[in-house]
Amino acid sequence: DTTNTVSNNSKLTFEIWINFLQCMIDKLSIRKTAAKLELNKNTVFAMRHKVLNAFESFRENTELLGEVQADEKYESINLKGTRKEKMPRASKPRKSKGGSKRGISSHQICIASAIDEYDNTFFEIVGNGPITSDMVTEAFSNKIKEDSIMITDCKSSYEKFAKDNNIKLEQVKSGTYKNSNGYTLSEINGLHSNLDLFLGSFVGVSTKHLQGYLDWFSYQKYLNYAVEVLQQPNIMMNYIISQNSYIKIEDIYKKEFPVDIYQIYAEYNFNPSTQI
Repeated sequence: DTTNTVSNNSKLTFEIWINFLQCMIDKLSIRKTAAKLELNKNTVFAMRHKVLNAFESFRENTELLGEVQADEKYESINLKGTRKEKMPRASKPRKSKGGSKRGISSHQICIASAIDEYDNTFFEIVGNGPITSDMVTEAFSNKIKEDSIMITDCKSSYEKFAKDNNIKLEQVKSGTYKNSNGYTLSEINGLHSNLDLFLGSFVGVSTKHLQGYLDWFSYQKYLNYAVEVLQQPNIMMNYIISQNSYIKIEDIYKKEFPVDIYQIYAEYNFNPSTQI
C-alpha cells in the first residue's frame, strides 16, 4: 500500500508520521521536531522533503477561476546547504562594482503568484530577474481558465498572455489602490505578506528547496480553510500517502537549483578551489 509514497521503505510507525505532520503544521524547525519526536535530525530532514515532494501534485492540479489577482514576488538567492566546492560565489555578501543595481536584480528569484476569488493559490518559480512574457506564459498556461478576469499591475508581461488565452485583463496602476473599474490587488498583496511570515518561521530556505516550501504554503492555506484544526494531520497524511511521489534520500540532497546559479554569478569569476 505504501509503494512509491512518502512512507515507502519507512520503518517509522503511522503514529510517528502523524506527530511529524503536526510538527509541520506547527512550523517547528527540523531540530525542534527531531527533539520532540526523539529522531535523528537527518531522518526528520528526509521526512520533511519527502512530504514537500508530495505537495508538488497539489500545485500541478491547481486551477484558477473567476477573478484572479496575479503578481510576481522576488526572493534573494539562498545557497544554504551548497557544498564549498560547488559554491558559485564567496560565502560572504559581495558588492558589485559601481554600487548596487537599480530595480530587480538578476540575483533574485522570480516567483509567479496568483489567488482567485475562491481562495485557490498558486506559486511557481519561473526564473531570475524581472518577470517576462515567457515567464508569465510558463507559469499560468492551463492554470487560469478561459473567460476569467486577470487582475495585475501595469507590467506589459501580462498583456500578451491575457490576449493569447482569451482572458480579460484588468490592470491597476502603481501607487493606486484600485483601477477605474474597481479592481484591486489587495488579496495578492495580503497573500505575499502571509508568505513572508510563513518563510520567516524558518532559518533561511535554500533556493533549491524553495518551490517545495511554496507548495507547502499553498497546501497549508487550503487545509486551514477547509479542515478543522484537530483533523489536519490525518487529512494531510491521507493526501500525501495517496501521491506517487517517492523520492530517494540521495536525490533530495542532489536536488538542482531552479535557476542556473553559475551563470547568474559568472561576473564574480569565483573559483571555490582558491578559497581557504
